[in-house]
Amino acid sequence: MNKVKVVSFDLDDTVWECMPVLHRASAVEWTHIEEKYPEVAMHLTARSVGEAMQVAAARTENSQIKHNMTELRKQALHQIVSEFGEGIHEESFVDSVFNAFIEERNNVDDFIFPNIIPTLKMLKDSGYVLVSVTNGNCDVSKVPSLSGLFDHSITAEQVGVSKPHPLVFTRVLELTGVEAHEVLHVGDSIPHDIVGARDFGMATVWVNRHMLDETEHHADAVLNCASELHKILCENVHTQ
Repeated sequence: MNKVKVVSFDLDDTVWECMPVLHRASAVEWTHIEEKYPEVAMHLTARSVGEAMQVAAARTENSQIKHNMTELRKQALHQIVSEFGEGIHEESFVDSVFNAFIEERNNVDDFIFPNIIPTLKMLKDSGYVLVSVTNGNCDVSKVPSLSGLFDHSITAEQVGVSKPHPLVFTRVLELTGVEAHEVLHVGDSIPHDIVGARDFGMATVWVNRHMLDETEHHADAVLNCASELHKILCENVHTQ
């Protein structure tokens, strides 16, 4: 690694555990439909929105929408209410149901991995610029325990493409004013995080939380948890 000035973090399954968050948000969304729109719910199951999102993704020819989890979910909700919500104001239904989902999607505090927050605070106090880079649609500015820790936040929705596309990593450089070799990207996905950032010229740390036996990761370092990151950066500083 060269002298690192910026540390970029994937979010889902790097800073917090993703699936419990999504499951809870989907459950809240379904409960909202059942309670507020029972005439729609009677035609659906708890899995209907997710299935409709898959259909929307498969049908769209707009590559930007394929990477926009918010727009895909709203398209799915539009399809559901147009098919089963006779007499219901379509936009009101979509906004109401989506807002129930996204509020819970942003409620990740219970699932943040141990020692991640102290590690982020330590890195920030040490002078590193911190950037979140996600293919998901969680808004870190609405996560109370992460408030003020990330200097910049980047989503696939904002950029119009998802990792590993180089435009996502280009945005990191645009926001921070550094060169690629001055960025360390941390993530759990080999194809999306490690390969994408490495091919762009960034240093990489693969968070192998599940102890996968993967020898072709090509990361500069491998950790079981991102909370171990500060040690690597300290060692790097002392070997410059």
